[in-house]
Amino acid sequence: MTDTKKEEAPAVEKAERVYIKGSAKANVHEDVEFINLSLLVADLDAIKNDKGYAAITVTKRKEVGQYGDTHNVYANDYVRQA
Repeated sequence: MTDTKKEEAPAVEKAERVYIKGSAKANVHEDVEFINLSLLVADLDAIKNDKGYAAITVTKRKEVGQYGDTHNVYANDYVRQA
């Protein structure tokens, strides 16, 4: 009998998402789709880089939130690999 046990891949540690407080709602007006964002400036200030830019990511929610939010907004911590 041969051992068919597979080696487990090392766990990849994911950074915890830093969500930006506010509202993100998708809308349609005259066949134009758009997302309205109302974000807490203090949260954006906390993640801005040395040039003053706050990198964010917007993702569609699986279900509409309690207050009608259709999207989530969180800090984009992507670092480009050389």
